[in-house]
Amino acid sequence: MNTEKLNPRQLITITAAAIFGIDILRVQQRIVLLSGQDAWISITIGGLLTIAAGVIAYFLAAIYPDKDLPEIILEICGKFFGKIILLSVCAYVLLYSGFSSRIFVQALKMFLVDRTPIYVLVISMGVATTYAAYKGINTIGSVVDIVFPLMFITILATLLLSISQADIIYIKPVLFENTKNVARAILPSYTRFTGYSVILYIFCHTKRTKESIRFFLAGLIIPIFFYIALTVVSIMVFGPKDLVTLIYPTLTLFKTIEFPAAFMERLESFAAVLWIGIVFLSAILFNYTSSRNLTVFFSIDDKYRRYVALAQFPILIFIALFPDTGLEVIDFIGKLAPLHNILGLGVIPALLAIGLIKKRKEAGNEA
Repeated sequence: MNTEKLNPRQLITITAAAIFGIDILRVQQRIVLLSGQDAWISITIGGLLTIAAGVIAYFLAAIYPDKDLPEIILEICGKFFGKIILLSVCAYVLLYSGFSSRIFVQALKMFLVDRTPIYVLVISMGVATTYAAYKGINTIGSVVDIVFPLMFITILATLLLSISQADIIYIKPVLFENTKNVARAILPSYTRFTGYSVILYIFCHTKRTKESIRFFLAGLIIPIFFYIALTVVSIMVFGPKDLVTLIYPTLTLFKTIEFPAAFMERLESFAAVLWIGIVFLSAILFNYTSSRNLTVFFSIDDKYRRYVALAQFPILIFIALFPDTGLEVIDFIGKLAPLHNILGLGVIPALLAIGLIKKRKEAGNEA
């Protein structure tokens, strides 16, 4: 199965790309709604929780270095119980992939191509991501390596150019009679970092070195830092009360940047083009992981995985087009959060614990 090998340094770019998805367009709005001007504190704690969950996922991948998540689940839990758990993973990734594509397409429609029908944009994005997933993990890694620097520069430029519009008064007072709200927003903040578990799909394709864990941690820290920074800057630019009314705060933040030159008047349109690459990478990775889940669930040989990627294409399109309105799809994707939390904070740690026990028993029997 694992004939393709990724460079260990690609753990940085692929992990960060998986986390940077549609959440980067609207993470501030959801968390500020819950914890006000202290949203950055909730996201920071949620980020630390993500790092802890990510390390657990990494060690689970490390004790089964030649298997990915769906194979690990069946190995630890057996075929019957394993497929029950794997079914929930399949459902989550499929639904998240479809709904996130729809949210991104709606952002494009709002800021860039307002006259293009939704179904045209959804199908176009689906074709592109499906083709990349069809080509395999090496192709995906190469695409990520090309787009990641642009992604990094775009987010950094957004932050630096927005600082002149910021007012620190909007993040004060810190934690004033707001501790409960900050605590309540920690789990939703953790949910914003969907994608860190990609390590469970790519570790088996990576050349292992002692520095692999460092590269993975760097891939976690980069998006967490940018999410915190975007939240702080957005609060200082818009204020917490106005920020919660914005559907896509990050793109609106780009719109506030002022340039004297007339050709930069529609800067948000230019920004939307740049953000395509950011969300595109995450969509590719979720498409690939979904195809792997389904391949293992239906006991299909991995050499036919690429055809599974093609077969799931109409399913993803149906999911993306199913909601009638943009607010409805945002509501649908929000309902997936509990399943994300159960899988990330419950199932994966339990798999690691059971896996370690099994490995120790096997080692004892061999001795």
